[in-house]
Amino acid sequence: MKAKKQYQLDVLLKQQPLLWKASEQHVDYQSAGASGLDTGFKALNKLLTTGGWPRSSLIEIQVDEWGQGELQVLLPMMAALSRQKQQLAWIAPPYTPYAPALHAAGVDLDYLLIIEQSEPADIAWAAEKCLQHAAAALVIFCLPLADARHIRRLQIAADTGGTIGVLLHCGPVRQTPVPLRLKTRYVDQGLCVEILKSRFGLEQGRQVLLEHAMLAQNKGNHSL
Repeated sequence: MKAKKQYQLDVLLKQQPLLWKASEQHVDYQSAGASGLDTGFKALNKLLTTGGWPRSSLIEIQVDEWGQGELQVLLPMMAALSRQKQQLAWIAPPYTPYAPALHAAGVDLDYLLIIEQSEPADIAWAAEKCLQHAAAALVIFCLPLADARHIRRLQIAADTGGTIGVLLHCGPVRQTPVPLRLKTRYVDQGLCVEILKSRFGLEQGRQVLLEHAMLAQNKGNHSL
């Protein structure tokens, strides 16, 4: 009877991409907690139970409109990885990346690869291959018509390649099986980062304000 119930559960998990096992995510949390990648913001590192960006994982950053800090919150990580001569990939950017601003933020442009794609299927394929084969330490992409099964494939690819994938989304919050979903927006005090969803032991709705020199410099620069 127990084996039958386990089989039925496994079938259900495969059929419903939005379902996940809490026990499995606990293991992920423990491993990620010891090796989070520095975000470049002490307050954000402290908020994230992983001690930084979770490695081998998919992260979604949601904004109501472009230019609300979705890239600014990633710049310190991008700069640090490029200084380590690790490749960065940005697939289907929603606006033209402004090279002088990226350079000023410390990003070594020699290690930034821009991949222009327009079809959702091509974007998903490129992101999966970059993540799976560790073609880049960080893969940033926009996938307007994100499908739950695609998201799960991308998470598996990130875990296989030991890479970090960041899905940028502009518009209403979507229910997708990403392990970590954040929302960024500018307020008078700085850049606000809110936890919308987390499988790493974080309480939904928690927020933190980020202060960083580059935020004031790049605030409102939608062409970054």
